[in-house]
Amino acid sequence: MAVARTKLATTNGSQIDASRIRLGSAGELAIASELMLRGWGVYNQMIPDNSDPFDMIASKGDKLVRIQVKTTGQMQRNNGRMPKYVVSCRKRSGNGRYTNLTKKDCDFLIAYIYERGWVLVVPVKHLNSTLGVFFRADGEPVGKWIKFIGAWHLLDE
Repeated sequence: MAVARTKLATTNGSQIDASRIRLGSAGELAIASELMLRGWGVYNQMIPDNSDPFDMIASKGDKLVRIQVKTTGQMQRNNGRMPKYVVSCRKRSGNGRYTNLTKKDCDFLIAYIYERGWVLVVPVKHLNSTLGVFFRADGEPVGKWIKFIGAWHLLDE
């Protein structure tokens, strides 16, 4: 099914693909729902310009974690190599530039690969600029990031 591509104006006058906004918002809602089912309180960023480098704060008992959610469903094929899903681990830093997420920005990146139902819970200290989840022909994920699939327990540590 084709996705309607429309552009939305941002506060700095640039334009962004509306389907990307919808995908990101849907991913944040899915992750917030799962966190709540796991006993976390979830607090969403309400500032329209998304000025903070995290999307939500989750709390459980006396623990607070800042979470950046990245959502993708777009598979990449690598010229006959194993296909993969790629998630950017970067934030906008102004003037169209991007920088890697750091501990100063958030505590966890939660990557939601909606086509597969995979959720990766990754402490920010493990990140670089991108995260790639490869998968075999039988659909099983492989690679260094698979240890984070379904790793919700890391939030409690």
